[in-house]
Amino acid sequence: MSLFKAYWRLYGGLAPEVRRFLWLSAAVEYQYLGIYLFAFNLYLLRLDFGPGFIGVATGSGIAVYSLTALLSGYVFRRRSVCGLVINGALLIIVGLIGVACTDILPGAPRGPWVLVMNALAWMGGGFYGVGRLPYLVAVTPRVHRVLTFALERMLGIALAFLGGLAVMIVPPLTARLLGTTLDDPAPYRMALLLAPAGMIPPLLLFISASRRAPAIGETRDEEHGDRPASVGLSPKAMILLLAAYAVLFNFAGTPPLYFFNVYLDEGLAVSPALIAFVMGLARLGSLPITFLLPVLTRRLPRGSLLVVIALVLAVALVPMALVPNALVASCCYLACALLLAIYEPVFDLFRMEAVPSSLQTRMAGATQMATYGAQSAAGFAGGYAVITLGYGPLFLGAAGLAFAAVLLLGSAHRRDSRSLYAINNPPAPSRTEAQA
Repeated sequence: MSLFKAYWRLYGGLAPEVRRFLWLSAAVEYQYLGIYLFAFNLYLLRLDFGPGFIGVATGSGIAVYSLTALLSGYVFRRRSVCGLVINGALLIIVGLIGVACTDILPGAPRGPWVLVMNALAWMGGGFYGVGRLPYLVAVTPRVHRVLTFALERMLGIALAFLGGLAVMIVPPLTARLLGTTLDDPAPYRMALLLAPAGMIPPLLLFISASRRAPAIGETRDEEHGDRPASVGLSPKAMILLLAAYAVLFNFAGTPPLYFFNVYLDEGLAVSPALIAFVMGLARLGSLPITFLLPVLTRRLPRGSLLVVIALVLAVALVPMALVPNALVASCCYLACALLLAIYEPVFDLFRMEAVPSSLQTRMAGATQMATYGAQSAAGFAGGYAVITLGYGPLFLGAAGLAFAAVLLLGSAHRRDSRSLYAINNPPAPSRTEAQA
């Protein structure tokens, strides 16, 4: 109950632009995890595009995101992070509307149009992803950052879950109202339009409240009593270290998420209803585990927690690889999903506080590119591994990569055991600080 009150007091004490930013961030999660991942492929299939084109569209979008994140982290590091957030969100909205209207454009070449509009949306995601973390760090006092990042993640999970429910209801309802079937693209066009529709109101509210936004490179360390830890690694070496960790961890964490449903359906002959139940349970379970994040970070420094997460991920993947059983696979999948729910806010905060504020966009750009590049490559490599080797070697290889991530961060700690794991790991706020 005290933790719930801490979240409530925190939300009430945030500045209006920060509260509205949290809802904008949740709306981005809503459009991507709740709407886009489900409706985009089905919409393209009903436009008579095959799996090959869908793969090209998805892969090119992720490539554009990765390149945009890396370049914007360097080129725009002295501009307003608030501007990056707003312009990125606008590009996402325009791109999604363009994709959703493909079937009603008269005489337009549909293939190039989809690729361009989809790339535009992913480009906006790259801008938004680079501006999001430095902005949130800049406007949040140090003692409240864990709560703020956890709150942002929980709002995103909740809205993504609601978006998933909406996208299950809207296509059949639209088909009934239009007198058509689910083989027609119109029902899925309406589902895709839910994504920009859900982003426009919070974006307008954020723009109206964001007159005073921190600029990239603007240092608030003295204001918040917040200085980057003095570590043996230089800031550039820290960027390379955490980008390499992100590559290894996401290469390890992607296969169980991407191939779990295929593994249970094709490899273990599990009913689709049971698969959907397990995946829904994993999404719901992400809320309470994220809610407890302040307790976990109070027990362990954030760097240590990242090592523990990677180690537990490696252990959880081994039974999934060696025991072809639906119950074992489901339990391992739930463990992986919960670990990833903890990993994201911890890694977000850790990488921002590992470098000075003037280099935070560089860190965000490099690690965002590493994350999405690794996920894309893991999807391609995982599909090839399943065909040639099977599911067991795929999951066992993922476990090995997770253990490699442990060794990478662990070796860096041994080189600088004095402070790497203690990077900006503040003590729990006192009652007076929490109420401030």
